Amino acid sequence: MSRKPTYRPSANGKNEKGQQYWRVKKGLKVNGQPDWESFGTDYNKALAFCEALKLRDQTGGALELEWIQQQSFNDIKWSFSKLAEIGVPLKTAVESFVSQNYPEGGSITVGKAVLKLLKDKKDNIEATTYQRYETFLDKFASYFNERFLHSITTTEVEQFFNDVGVHWSRNTAGPNKKLLRGFYNEWKRQGYLSKETDHAMERITVDRKKKSERRKPKLATPQDAAQMLNWHCGEAAKREKSKKGAEVAQSIYGVVFQLVLVLFGGVRRAEAACLSWEDVYFKQGLVVVPEEIAKNGLTRQIPLKGNLKSWMQFLKSKKAECAVEDGVDGRSVKPAALKRLSYRQSLYRKSFEDRGAPVPEIIKTTDKEVFDGSDASMAANQNIMRRSFVNYHYALHQSAEKTAEVAGHSIAVSFKSYKEYVHDPEKAKNWFAIQPPEIIAADKEFDHGIASVEEAAEVEKEMEFLKTLEQTKERNDQIWSLTKRLHNWTSERRDNVHDLAKYREWHDDDGTASHWTEDGEIISKTIKWDQD
Repeated sequence: MSRKPTYRPSANGKNEKGQQYWRVKKGLKVNGQPDWESFGTDYNKALAFCEALKLRDQTGGALELEWIQQQSFNDIKWSFSKLAEIGVPLKTAVESFVSQNYPEGGSITVGKAVLKLLKDKKDNIEATTYQRYETFLDKFASYFNERFLHSITTTEVEQFFNDVGVHWSRNTAGPNKKLLRGFYNEWKRQGYLSKETDHAMERITVDRKKKSERRKPKLATPQDAAQMLNWHCGEAAKREKSKKGAEVAQSIYGVVFQLVLVLFGGVRRAEAACLSWEDVYFKQGLVVVPEEIAKNGLTRQIPLKGNLKSWMQFLKSKKAECAVEDGVDGRSVKPAALKRLSYRQSLYRKSFEDRGAPVPEIIKTTDKEVFDGSDASMAANQNIMRRSFVNYHYALHQSAEKTAEVAGHSIAVSFKSYKEYVHDPEKAKNWFAIQPPEIIAADKEFDHGIASVEEAAEVEKEMEFLKTLEQTKERNDQIWSLTKRLHNWTSERRDNVHDLAKYREWHDDDGTASHWTEDGEIISKTIKWDQD
């Protein structure tokens, strides 16, 4: 096999002034001797001739050598002239061109680049975040597909956003542009884009919402949270009566297991979907979020007390199915438990839509932020349940450190991303007074005894709150059980009624100023007297 000729200028001696002569081997003569073309001291002309020979060979001789030679020489003269105008050396210009058009990582199409990066990110981000990335980047890949990534210009990217995102609001377009810029930076880091020049997204302006346009995050009301839990428990109770429905009932209670952990334990949705009964320690009074499940990779312990404990005892007695596949990481894969939660919540939302009733904020959805403009929906109030827990917990305990520790984030995040002002502290008390349909003691026996006036007051408060909710058979039974407990306590001794009245007078919000400890205990009370 004959070797492919390599064309380059060759030195051919020097003149009397010491200037180098140049020649180019353009082939072989009939006798087998080299056929040389001489160019005197004009190196650039020799170089242009070499390029002409290469182009002739590439075109199979379709172009005349003399024409190619002249054109190449003219191009070289023009190039040197342009570079001289802007003061850029030839080497610098060539290096820049090569870097821009021939990245060190090689050329890669948009479609392949998207697939590669999604594969790399899948094990490092939460399932919901991954779905958002996948949805948007699939559109980017479909738009450019077989185009080389480095060849796409800023103008073309802007046109992509104009075409695909024509119905997007600023609240959607901005995050999508930010997302694409991040992925361009990643492609650049991996060597698929020039590291010496700006890429297309670096010149794209990301619109940010004005403060006046930002919608204040909403909190769920205790009534809405209680109604949601009661509805799911009611759906489960319907199926408990039949053998075939028992497994479905346990599955629904598994959904309640997740909701309760978010609402009263501050656990993230993705974390709750990966927790099981092995992570609930009744004797130690803890719910443990292991490091392999926790978003920040740090194990955290959540106190198992109050209504969180009551719900866990109730759900344990109902054999709630909260099992997840072994080794499932909620940050990378959407567990079956999380899909089950989404499905059951959609049924609950439909129960309002079917009867034309307003959908509560806790489960409200919107179509405004869907990437492709389809009829798929997203939560109208992202993280409303966890946000509500953070705010009600802080309002109740008045300790940013304590709230941040339970929620598993820094104090700064608590105030920057979650903190809203709770104007009514009673809402915080009511939030953590939401109880399951049955109160199950640790030994699976009903606890009818009241040990103190403080406990009696809590029972009374709980009864008052329950009466504000939609009355069901289960709810009426719960109120009756609490009423019986309170009656038994007041009947034990005559002073109990008097003590409860005094306690209520001291603790009720009657317009006086109360001073509390970190644990919620009143240490003093300032009374404002009317001076009529």
